[in-house]
Amino acid sequence: MNRNIQLVLNSCENLNLKVNSGEKYRITKNTIKSGSLWLEVQQEAYRLKLTGEVKSKLHVFVNQLTDIQPTEDQGDPVWHLPFTGYMEKVVNKLNEI
Repeated sequence: MNRNIQLVLNSCENLNLKVNSGEKYRITKNTIKSGSLWLEVQQEAYRLKLTGEVKSKLHVFVNQLTDIQPTEDQGDPVWHLPFTGYMEKVVNKLNEI
């Protein structure tokens, strides 16, 4: 378990975590029926992917927060966020909505 991801999730009471193979972290929220926030730790960044309803609720927020243009993975946006606090802000935003 990635320590930074675990720390931010400990402060988010409304989120669920599932660790998939290859240490890919799937974060969901009970009140959002479809979609997930996916995190994968890479060498110099977190790989963040949004799917389903989570994508529609967070896509604009992540674009405004990071000013980083996403790439695409199977039709879903993917950002490579440096280890500078972006991941924590995105996860906390999901917890708030």
